[in-house]
Amino acid sequence: MSAGRFHSYLLTGDGIVEMRPTWMVTTRLPATANVISSALGGAAQARPADRPGVLVATTVAKVGIIIDAVDSIRFDMKQWIDGRLTHHCDTRVFLSPEEKEGLPCGCPTSIADLKSRATVDRGPRPDTNIRFRLVLAPGLGIFEYKTRGWTLLTDHACNLSCLLERLA
Repeated sequence: MSAGRFHSYLLTGDGIVEMRPTWMVTTRLPATANVISSALGGAAQARPADRPGVLVATTVAKVGIIIDAVDSIRFDMKQWIDGRLTHHCDTRVFLSPEEKEGLPCGCPTSIADLKSRATVDRGPRPDTNIRFRLVLAPGLGIFEYKTRGWTLLTDHACNLSCLLERLA
């Protein structure tokens, strides 16, 4: 289980996503939130009852991280229909189910075509997960950054290098 999640957005009470220039961290443990708050600035605040845990809106746009292993960064493509995983690949071959593993998945080779198909529910979307420890508090455990967005693939202002630089 992770120590918490890093994200760069805040979901408002109206269900609106607000992008933030600084990191937001959610965790189950108030003690972890207090360490995050001390190390990265910001105040720990309890989340609403329907979203348990503690949120820290940090004051930093950059965080030092430790990536322990190559498999701590995972990128693949997934399509979910009615709560079921119907397509899971790396844009070249299927990664699951077992009977399809390693077979060509049939995805287009261009990011624009991948995104176009996914937008009309005819193809998978990115699924990126980065697991890391904090340089300032490695003993807190493993944190996660997850995104199913296209930004790392399509926004020249923010790619994996850019993200890792923010998590540097």
